[in-house]
Amino acid sequence: MLTSAADDLSSGYREVRAELGEAFRSGATRSLRWRAAQLEALKQALVEQERAIIAALADDLGKSAEESQLTELQPALQELALALGNLKLWAGPRTVEPCLAPKYLAPWFWLQRVWRAVLPRVLGGGNPPVASYGGVALATILERRWVVPEPLGVVLIITAWNYPLLLAIWHMTSAIAAGNCVVLKPSERAPATAKLLAELVRTYLDARCIRVVLGDASTVRRLLHLDTECPADVAFRVWAQQRPFDAVHFTGGWRIGREIARACAAYLIPCTLELGGKNPLVVDCASLSERDLARVARTTAWAKLLNVGQTCIAPDYVVLCGADRAQEAFFIEEMWKSIEAFYGRPVENSTTFPRIVSKAHTARLADLLQQSRGEVVFGGTHRENDCFFTPTIVRNVTLDDALMAEEIFGPILVVLQPCADTEQALEVIGSLPSPLVVYLMSRDAAVVQRFERASTSGSLVVNDLLGQVISPGLPFGGVGASGYGKSKGQAGFDAFSNLKSVLCKPIWIERIASDRYHPLTATKISRFRRLIAL
Repeated sequence: MLTSAADDLSSGYREVRAELGEAFRSGATRSLRWRAAQLEALKQALVEQERAIIAALADDLGKSAEESQLTELQPALQELALALGNLKLWAGPRTVEPCLAPKYLAPWFWLQRVWRAVLPRVLGGGNPPVASYGGVALATILERRWVVPEPLGVVLIITAWNYPLLLAIWHMTSAIAAGNCVVLKPSERAPATAKLLAELVRTYLDARCIRVVLGDASTVRRLLHLDTECPADVAFRVWAQQRPFDAVHFTGGWRIGREIARACAAYLIPCTLELGGKNPLVVDCASLSERDLARVARTTAWAKLLNVGQTCIAPDYVVLCGADRAQEAFFIEEMWKSIEAFYGRPVENSTTFPRIVSKAHTARLADLLQQSRGEVVFGGTHRENDCFFTPTIVRNVTLDDALMAEEIFGPILVVLQPCADTEQALEVIGSLPSPLVVYLMSRDAAVVQRFERASTSGSLVVNDLLGQVISPGLPFGGVGASGYGKSKGQAGFDAFSNLKSVLCKPIWIERIASDRYHPLTATKISRFRRLIAL
């Protein structure tokens, strides 16, 4: 059974931070046994409290039980299984092999070195200098190098409301696996899930090292000292002791992301930002058959309307390349047929179609649609009282349209005016801020390679939509305006770790490394130049 609701810890966040700092310094989180136990407990919590989780998600977002399983519970369990299966590998030392230039791998190079070392002795020319083999080079060959991942300390994880359970579990999994103490700040816009997360953490996990802080945006400001100026003339030791956290992971919009980054910069706190953006779906009609287009249309309808479009990696707009008017009409018609197959006809009567998170977001979507100069082909209606917004397809949209000004984050799918070819589509993508993901549908390997090299995005996904988030081992994150830093899998583990370099040499190596000592002569410099040349 769950304990009573967790207390709101925002008012005593300084005490919470101090307690977690003390727990981290005690070494409680460093053992792999503790990390594995916490991950197993988190997995147990998801399994045992499945019904409570589904109820909370339905209360916050109107999600059906099936969609909650598909988009929240199962991906969270997958990430936990991946971390548990690879914990020893990720946390263990990583050997760094010596980097040798190709000439060092050639037998003639070493024969030449041996000949130069032996010939002076044969001819009675005395002992060859040690540097003929390479004094420093010899020391480099004999050294051992490895990288040790070590936990950063007390980390803050701020999650978004659109996938309130999944995002919390994903990033907590990475932080715990890396051996950190964790403060989780779930979004106040999903209050039922936030409260449940606090109860789960309090009941199942080690409360000495893992806490949940409930509250609104003002809580985040206090946690990160956003309302407190950092004095320019403060002593280094005092400044370092005032650092609120040792790392921050934020998922949300770019406006708040800028504030988070500014707060972290004041205290040199490493942060990861997952911000979203306008993700393009490029359809290479020249390489696809009519059956292929129908499949793409069905996949697009599913991916766009998952969680009623409130997904940071959902396709935001479609670019049809080389399509004539008939192909465009066919693609749009197939999308709408798929929508009606998914949710029934009319969609307004569907009991499984989720709701927009709030009335304010519903009104924002309605305003964007009203300002648009595009042609609404299907949908376009909404009910503000219960936050319902019908799936909407808008075509003939230009780059200066209101729907292209910002991430839509709702069930409105934009179809741009068709491009002549994929090169023009690349120009369109390049004219906008770097997205979180670029989707490409094409059978042409040359087009795929061109997009891989010419487009900039956090991910490139070919012939699928949303698949990158459930593909084990693939780093997830943005670039430029869509964020920075990576998460999930080993990339998430590394984001919450300090990858400490270790170099170990035999102590007697100093005897053959004398070229580095003063006085430096032309001969020493000449030998050194040869030693470091690759």
